[in-house]
Amino acid sequence: MKIALITANGRENEIGLRTIAACLRGHGHDVFVLYPLARENHGLGRLTQADAELLLPWCADADLVGVSYMSNFRKNAQVVAETLRKHLRPDAALVAGGIHPTLWPEDALAHFQYVIRGEGEESMVELAQRIAAGESVRAIENLAYLDEGKPVLNPLRPLLQNLDALPIPLLEYGRIVFRRSATELAPLDPENVREFFWQAETPTDGEVAYFYGIHTSRGCPHKCAFCVNDALSRLYPQKKGSATIRRQSVEKLVSELEWMRRTFPFVQNVLFTDDVFTARPIEELKRFSEIYRRRVGLRFNCYLSAPTLTEEKMDALMAAGLQTVSLGIQSGSDRVNLEVFSRPIPRRQNDRAIGIIAPHISRLDKKIPVKVHFIIKNPWENRRDVLQTVRMICGLPRGVSIILFSLNFFPGTKMLERALKEGIVRDFESDIENRDGWSDKRLIFDARTGRPSAAAILPLYAVQYLRSLPKWQRGLAIFILGNPITYWLLGTWRFSSRIRRAVEIWAGSRNA
Repeated sequence: MKIALITANGRENEIGLRTIAACLRGHGHDVFVLYPLARENHGLGRLTQADAELLLPWCADADLVGVSYMSNFRKNAQVVAETLRKHLRPDAALVAGGIHPTLWPEDALAHFQYVIRGEGEESMVELAQRIAAGESVRAIENLAYLDEGKPVLNPLRPLLQNLDALPIPLLEYGRIVFRRSATELAPLDPENVREFFWQAETPTDGEVAYFYGIHTSRGCPHKCAFCVNDALSRLYPQKKGSATIRRQSVEKLVSELEWMRRTFPFVQNVLFTDDVFTARPIEELKRFSEIYRRRVGLRFNCYLSAPTLTEEKMDALMAAGLQTVSLGIQSGSDRVNLEVFSRPIPRRQNDRAIGIIAPHISRLDKKIPVKVHFIIKNPWENRRDVLQTVRMICGLPRGVSIILFSLNFFPGTKMLERALKEGIVRDFESDIENRDGWSDKRLIFDARTGRPSAAAILPLYAVQYLRSLPKWQRGLAIFILGNPITYWLLGTWRFSSRIRRAVEIWAGSRNA
């Protein structure tokens, strides 16, 4: 049967969808994976009806159409579903999957015939097989559907334990279809293949760096209140293995990368998208370092967390070819991390991790050796918490790039539950910031009041200006800006129209 799998997300997020496509292809189905968002929309791009109509030539005669999406791209998925429903065959199945339908299936069922919750490889294959055979699908584990208008959520099947048994995610000429221009979706071929791959933001020495993304584990050692990993752990409380991180073997991940090098020799960088790559034991990382260096030999990026990093692990990563490392700190305040975010990683552990990374900065990527993430615009942080974050940002080594995110409230998370209980979020559709779009201007201004947010302005000032000041000037600036009166004035319209206009111009230039 013909199957079209569509991502409503940005392009770099779809390793899971391509894995499902490979499973379906292995069972003899005619599968296409469609990417309607352009490369520049890898963040939070919007899809219009005209964009969705570009999918029609690939979907109109499909027997099964699946749409995968995260909460940030919920509106995109709805536009795709509404557009396709008018043109699909009457007997075609329209299915939603991904993290948002998994955690809020009732919302997805308002637009889709079926929802696949949780890991979709086995369930999608069973769904396709039963539809092809003309059999009932209603008993399939992980499936959700409406019965007389009421949602039915079937039991979840156990989590996959042997990730080595999964095929290499589908990346085949003619079967990947991606957005090349405002009016064109084109099949992947040898001439346009470089346009498909994710590129580094800033070319080095004029050379474009192409990245191959690979996800070698499932699960996270942390259960932060703002993160969907916590929601997933509560969704699978009784399932065997749900409390552990499941990993591909070193041999499996290396074999995929060897295939990638043979198939796409122009790719010179690897991005490990595991939530925490350093959750692997040290002996496993040592083995990875030795085999990866010998059989793959490409520079790579990965994510880590402070509690899982040791000097021995850092040495192993460096020996393997580490290029850029990303570390989630989230807040400089222990109170926020421990009590608000349920993230049991105190400041001293993050400082220790930075201390382990810092001596290696000169051997990492010349432009972006280290990325550190902070979450700002948190309604439960106070002025003291914000100042602790600002001081931490200003104290980081010069080679560290700071990435700021505003706090989002995702379905199924403890953070959203608390926000609803305390009235911080009143209406799911309109009160949740940055769900379907993102800009620096939205980062600076509070969506509910329209006023600038001091809790965002101070960290932004720290990143853009304060870090470059001499130490004594930096301390004086933090003292002045963090003064209770100044802090209050930063959140008013009347404080300074010039500063406000400068912030708006800066935000606009960043998004031009």
